Amino acid sequence: MFKKTLLAVVLAGMTATSFAEMTTSVQSDSFSGEGGADSTLAGVSPLEFDMFDSSLGTLTGAYISYSLGVNGGLIGADNMSNEETSGTGSLGAEMLLQEMSGMNFFKEGTYDSVFEKLTRVENTTFNLAADPTMSVGGEGDDVQEFNGTSGTVDSNGFISLNTKLLSQFMGNAGDTFTVDFDTTSVTTVSVTGAQGFFQPVNLDVTMNLYYTYDEVAETAEANDAPAPLGFAALGLALAGFGMRRKKK
Repeated sequence: MFKKTLLAVVLAGMTATSFAEMTTSVQSDSFSGEGGADSTLAGVSPLEFDMFDSSLGTLTGAYISYSLGVNGGLIGADNMSNEETSGTGSLGAEMLLQEMSGMNFFKEGTYDSVFEKLTRVENTTFNLAADPTMSVGGEGDDVQEFNGTSGTVDSNGFISLNTKLLSQFMGNAGDTFTVDFDTTSVTTVSVTGAQGFFQPVNLDVTMNLYYTYDEVAETAEANDAPAPLGFAALGLALAGFGMRRKKK
């Protein structure tokens, strides 16, 4: 019992290695432009992110969020008949992110893609008076416009990626990967006998990413004793134990 107690006291004063969970800063990349933009086409760059720098420690998690914002735009209808008419119209945009660079973005615990289509569309009804002259334009009751408003739809916060696939996000400092996006402009006017006109919305595509990882750290000695003193105490303990046995 004496030997065990001494060793426990001595070892408690020695340094130990532990792991501290760390979180990287949030990366964010976005695109702003007219609805209908597609990053697979010339002139539109995909979203770009840094891979996890393996020298920092052991990657334990990857989390993403994404959103689609729309603003402005308009649709309208101009009655080209001499009878009253009515119909509907829709204005907005849709967006879908797509993996690139061999990456797979699956939800934690499943192989379901985290990327789902985001849709921001407003609907309206047109009721147009007759246009006896059947002319284009004008400001009478035979012409109506619908102006879009701003709004954002997102992926409902950060989503944890499948930890079984974390190795694909690991690399060296400066390594990057890209994510494509494809947007669809929604500008529809369906009014019998009327001529539709429209202007696409402006949109903002945004994706955010951060990593968690274990960083190797040195813990302080439990009794704040210098390391040499700890080893000296160990020697004295063993010597004392030997003398105790000899005396017996």
